[in-house]
Amino acid sequence: MKPYLQIRYCFDWTLALVLLPLGVPFFVLISLVQFFVFGDIVFTQQRSGLKGKVFTLFKFKTMMDDENLTEQERTPSWGRFLRNTGLDELPQILNILSGSMAFIGPRPLLPEYNSLYSSEQKQRLLIKPGITGYAQAYFRNKTSWIQRFEHDVYYVHHASMFLDLKILYRSLLQLLRAKPQDILEKFKGQNP
Repeated sequence: MKPYLQIRYCFDWTLALVLLPLGVPFFVLISLVQFFVFGDIVFTQQRSGLKGKVFTLFKFKTMMDDENLTEQERTPSWGRFLRNTGLDELPQILNILSGSMAFIGPRPLLPEYNSLYSSEQKQRLLIKPGITGYAQAYFRNKTSWIQRFEHDVYYVHHASMFLDLKILYRSLLQLLRAKPQDILEKFKGQNP
């Protein structure tokens, strides 16, 4: 692992520790609305992290549980608001504190995808996954899986303070625009 990333992971953990108490009012307010909209507050799911190690990802819940509806029908306006503004990702501060995530890195995906990656795509697992990443900052969900993985691997090989600052800046711009996100189909292998 690059020395830069080792230092940055320490910085990420320290920043998450500082942000956690500052974020408590947001967590409480969002949790109250979550309780009335969904009944549940947090969504958890198994995801792949560094070297493919499986961990539990935390997010604010954004969809109803009714599997008979489409994803769009299951997502009420409050859920869309959380997704479009990125507020659904706030609980991932806990993932950073646990050491399973970083602020910046490839987004953590389902463990079932690990066996579908090409040898090049598997390189995305060489660093910790992030709350935001190169692909999200520049393209949100407006790319194919193949393009997204190319961006992830690019980041793995070019991670630096300068690139991280660019990703943070672009991520903030994406959040300020708060545009609806496209929903990607499940990854099935080498399909575009």
